[in-house]
Amino acid sequence: MKRVTPPKQSNFRVYAILTWKDTATGITGWVSGTNSESSFIGGSLCAERAAAVQLRELPTTCKVTAIYLTSDLLDEPITPGVLCREFLLSCVSPEVPIWMCTADCSTVRSSTLRILYPFPNIYENVPRNCLKEFGEKCCNITLEASGHWPSESAETIEAWTRLIDMASKASRNDVLGRKMHPCSFSAAVEFDDGTFATSWQKAGLEYGTTVDAVTSLLRDIENTSGGQKGGPRPIRLVQVDQFSNLVAPFAPARAQLFERGHELLKVAVMNPISGRRRSVTVKSLVPDCPTMGEIWS
Repeated sequence: MKRVTPPKQSNFRVYAILTWKDTATGITGWVSGTNSESSFIGGSLCAERAAAVQLRELPTTCKVTAIYLTSDLLDEPITPGVLCREFLLSCVSPEVPIWMCTADCSTVRSSTLRILYPFPNIYENVPRNCLKEFGEKCCNITLEASGHWPSESAETIEAWTRLIDMASKASRNDVLGRKMHPCSFSAAVEFDDGTFATSWQKAGLEYGTTVDAVTSLLRDIENTSGGQKGGPRPIRLVQVDQFSNLVAPFAPARAQLFERGHELLKVAVMNPISGRRRSVTVKSLVPDCPTMGEIWS
């Protein structure tokens, strides 16, 4: 990492190495990457993703055996950012160890994606031609499931049901997005004054330009509520697909909500295997998340 010039926007280096083993031949190897940034910070690429994309050029029999991550931090190891946690799940087993160390290697710790990214996208690693069938199957499982909303009152369950219905109706607006991708997502948020806001995913032909449904609600959450002292506070949030399956917020929204102080906001999630629904906090969706204080102190 120390051979790499710090990127101009953050002046902060992160370096990742992914080791792999070819299960067919027994050959081992590794790929590496460092963070790279453009003048538009949203177009920047993290070290973990820079390394992970190189796996696409290897045989499909090559499996990642470990992830190693370091940065310019000296006080404590940096954990993978939320975007990278989500991306790594597309090519790395959730049980693979992630080893993290400080710049001088004086402190080392480990974790896994299973721990760091709970409630991943229910469509993760589902082939495009199977997405519709999978979504319908999850919907049927949910309809047949019992034991929804553990420890929630009847009044609260009714509030969640109403919010899910509002989000599902909003998905009808995603006409352009459905032409680009089989999955369509929409979201709804409820405020403590009884008001609501809804939005839907703005898919881009260049997939990386897509704005997810929950991130699209940030303007309402910040300007209408949390951004104004004494204003309405967001209390419940849902994201659904076109089949009304609950889908936990994607990485950009998780990070934005957490970093903007909405860590206690309740979010509805679903177990795609059992179909059961429950509520969790934004904070629980981004465990052990890097903070701006660690990097910019």
